[in-house]
Amino acid sequence: MKVMAGCVCFSVRTDLQDTLRELFRDRRAGVIPDFDRVIIETTGLADPGPVIQTRASDTMVGAQYRLDGVGTLADAVNALVQLAQQRESQQQTALADAVFITMGDLASAESA
Repeated sequence: MKVMAGCVCFSVRTDLQDTLRELFRDRRAGVIPDFDRVIIETTGLADPGPVIQTRASDTMVGAQYRLDGVGTLADAVNALVQLAQQRESQQQTALADAVFITMGDLASAESA
């Protein structure tokens, strides 16, 4: 696990499971300060399904962490093209509880 200024980096789903387990153990042992939330940010083109499934499939992680919601960003200039061409964009939007529109100041009336 790599922790930098509150950021935890992981590259595959098992890393996420291990990291969440380690955070719980370290918090319980007093190695790290108590915390109320963990925010997981994926790369721009990541399928959120496996991240969500991690909590559901790991009983320890599921018992210690609650999924409060899923959010995604949609680029106002390129979102329609990305949704048409990228399965990950479709998954992110479909699984999101909230979609936040970015770059609205750069979007033309035609693209809005």
